[in-house]
Amino acid sequence: SGKLYQIVLGITPIGVITLSYGAWVLNHYIIWVGAGLLILGTLIMSITGLKNIIKDVLGERYESASRGKKLKALFSEPVKMSYYYLLMIAQLLVFPQIYVGLFTDEYYRLHEMVTLEYNFNVAHWHQLAVMISVALMVHAIDFFKVEGRLKKILGWIFFAGFNLTFPFAMAHMVRPLPLENFEGFRTIVFIGVWVLLVGFVIGLYALGKNLKSVAPTEHGGPASKPLILTEKTV
Repeated sequence: SGKLYQIVLGITPIGVITLSYGAWVLNHYIIWVGAGLLILGTLIMSITGLKNIIKDVLGERYESASRGKKLKALFSEPVKMSYYYLLMIAQLLVFPQIYVGLFTDEYYRLHEMVTLEYNFNVAHWHQLAVMISVALMVHAIDFFKVEGRLKKILGWIFFAGFNLTFPFAMAHMVRPLPLENFEGFRTIVFIGVWVLLVGFVIGLYALGKNLKSVAPTEHGGPASKPLILTEKTV
């Protein structure tokens, strides 16, 4: 709501149209002008979402609370925190891809860079797919009201998993030529992927168990109340 909502609502269609035109004419500079607008809008939403988590937990104590108490309040909702944190860090991880796009012809198309370009082209689509699936899972965990200790455990599993997976995946994708055969980043990524898989297995179990006990109105009927995607901005 408010001015932030109007800003995001205004720049998003401009970003989509600009990015689409850049993709149509195969011009990375135009693509990333549009992408930059979309990144800005998503960062505004994710940072506002993190702030609203703290406000919801602290209530009237928000203004007078110390940074430590605000951080503790944020950590008390690991599922919601993971959702907005993922949206935020995903935008930051896009910047190296901007670099690759802008320097494809000058650098990544050189003969000695064939392996690194191939690694990047294959990996970044998989990275985006896993990011989307993690975002959908943590949203489902919150929306279908998985509660208690299990919800907190799932929140921290996904938080740890994507911090191990995505930053190190990007580091592996854009590693310099001297590190072409270095597999340290990829090893950490595999560890993170296994952590995420554990989260998905437990998450699906929790959702299946919870869906049996939730009233139909909680699944989209008139009385349901979406939790994450409709939080108010300031």
